[in-house]
Amino acid sequence: MNRYRTWLSTVPARDDELLALSVGLVITVVGIPLLIGTLYAVRLMGRVERARARALLGTSVAPAPPTPRGWHGWLTDAAGWRALGHAVLLGRVGVLTAL
Repeated sequence: MNRYRTWLSTVPARDDELLALSVGLVITVVGIPLLIGTLYAVRLMGRVERARARALLGTSVAPAPPTPRGWHGWLTDAAGWRALGHAVLLGRVGVLTAL
């Protein structure tokens, strides 16, 4: 009988525990697709920046690696994270140069 009581004590029984569990899962369910969408958008911004560098500087810029497949591929995509870092820095530099 003791082994069942131990298992039952780990199951959330109060409403506040269920609410905390639900909020934690909502962040995961909403946050991961939002992050993947952000990485997709900054990859497109990176493509635009490459085209701008080719046009303005007249140099050859290597194309981005192919788009990854699956959600795990998007989250571990180095080109997407680099593009995100570039977009963040570009925004900061733009604000500083406008002052």
